[in-house]
Amino acid sequence: MGAILRTENINAGYGKLQILFDVSVDFEENGITAIVGPNGSGKSTLLKTIMGFTRIYSGKVYFEDRDITGKPPHAVTKMGISYLPQVGNVFTTLTVYENLRLAGYTLDESELNDRMEQVLTFFPVLKDYMEKKVGRLSGGERQMVAMGMALIRNPKVMLFDEPSANLAPILAKKVVGEVKRLRDELGITIVIVEQIVKLALEIAEEAYLLVSGSVRYSGSAKELLNHPDFGKMYLGIV
Repeated sequence: MGAILRTENINAGYGKLQILFDVSVDFEENGITAIVGPNGSGKSTLLKTIMGFTRIYSGKVYFEDRDITGKPPHAVTKMGISYLPQVGNVFTTLTVYENLRLAGYTLDESELNDRMEQVLTFFPVLKDYMEKKVGRLSGGERQMVAMGMALIRNPKVMLFDEPSANLAPILAKKVVGEVKRLRDELGITIVIVEQIVKLALEIAEEAYLLVSGSVRYSGSAKELLNHPDFGKMYLGIV
């Protein structure tokens, strides 16, 4: 189908601190791409750069062949890219219902109600928690609320930054399974940054390995997972 989202030779960081060095990635439409690498390798920074949260020194970001380099986050979101950060992706003092309504604040009432119905059809467990404060939900349930909030905006691409963070292994597997279901059932292009490497590579078709802000591997997720030198590559030894 071709790349729906891509970067070309991106050099980016925060202020004068450069984190990404000449990073070029392609995310196939309706695909799942995993971005893996050790802590501090630039994985989260790459997502933030696409969303307009970092300083881009050089290079380009393209979405549906449109140059979106340096556009502000609200403009990127409006185009159809949803970003779910590792923390702060829900309002814990508000109810599930209030979180979902807030996510669709730009929609008219009829469209918002339709989208909410779609979210609850996809995540039926949330129907029982609509009047419950999000802060009282489990970590896995909170992630479903965050995904629901993103779905309200009807995205074409969803960028996940460590969705399994701080979750028990069984919940982590469930949440990553829900991420895969977003692509399988709704056709949303998925980009997932994940510290539990095996989980991410098992659901992805394509993968990028970042080490020290540079791409050290690009290609099949399965091949990377089974690569005899994967451990050394991950640590930047080869």
